[in-house]
Amino acid sequence: MPFCRECGKEVEEDWTTCPSCSQPIGPPSKLSFSLQEDDSTNKNQQNLANSVEKEEFMLKDWLLMVYFLTVETQCMLEIF
Repeated sequence: MPFCRECGKEVEEDWTTCPSCSQPIGPPSKLSFSLQEDDSTNKNQQNLANSVEKEEFMLKDWLLMVYFLTVETQCMLEIF
C-alpha cells in the first residue's frame, strides 16, 4: 500500500488526494521538476554572469590604479 509523500499516512492506490493532509497523491509531475531545474539553471547562469562582471570590473579598477600610480611616480621622479 502506498504512503502520502507529505504526511506519511497510508493511502489507497486509487485515491487522488490524501484524506489527512489533502495533498495530491501520485508521482510528482515531470513538468514541475523541469521548471524547477530551469529556474535553478537560470539562477546559476545569472550568478556566474554577475561574478564575471564583478571580476572584470575589479580588473579594470586594478589596471587603472596601477596606471595612475605609474604616472604619479614618473611625475614625482621628474620633480626631484
